[in-house]
Amino acid sequence: MKLKIIFVIISVIFLLAVFFFLKGKYDQYQWSKAIVTPEHRLQPGSFIFYQTSGMVTDGGSQSWQYKHDYDIKIVVRIDKDYVILAGVEQFSIENELAEDKFTSEAERYEKMKSRITGKIVTRISADDLYKQGGDGYTLTKYLKEKYPDLLKSGYYYKDDLPELKNKALPSDIGGILSYVPWVYSAEGIRQEGKLVPYSMTNVFDGVPRLVTSESKNIELIINKK
Repeated sequence: MKLKIIFVIISVIFLLAVFFFLKGKYDQYQWSKAIVTPEHRLQPGSFIFYQTSGMVTDGGSQSWQYKHDYDIKIVVRIDKDYVILAGVEQFSIENELAEDKFTSEAERYEKMKSRITGKIVTRISADDLYKQGGDGYTLTKYLKEKYPDLLKSGYYYKDDLPELKNKALPSDIGGILSYVPWVYSAEGIRQEGKLVPYSMTNVFDGVPRLVTSESKNIELIINKK
């Protein structure tokens, strides 16, 4: 009887392993088909949707809590295999907030998949967020005057490297990582559907390394028509 139970358990584990292996292959195949289409290929201005979850400390205390985030990024730069992203954020605009007043973060995230291409997402120099009394989060008079499109949707992203906008990124990305939190691999996005970050930590030859353990699975890439 015990042998029969063990056999059943092993069989179930084997079938599950085969299922997830085949599902992974199928998902990768579907991704490779989608990533070459105009609507979903990786390019500057692409919107990337992904979710993350895990245990985090609560405000620096010793307690831990489960946290699930819904993230939308915009592709700011692509240079060789280097991809720089910026988070799509939103100022408090009355009309926009009224739409989502009674919806959860998860519901807003799902709705944005179909709405994002119709929204104006303004590029803002990171320094401008703090000019003339700005605190980095408030839509100030200065920002309204300099970026009038913010009054139409309130969606924006910070450009942390405006001085490099029309210049090639240096091969040594150590300096760049002082300004932006992550630089990702274009190949990782196109081939695997993952955000695989580069790192200069524990690098002694000056060549950045890919940190696959920090990879995030991409749910969707979408471009404006």
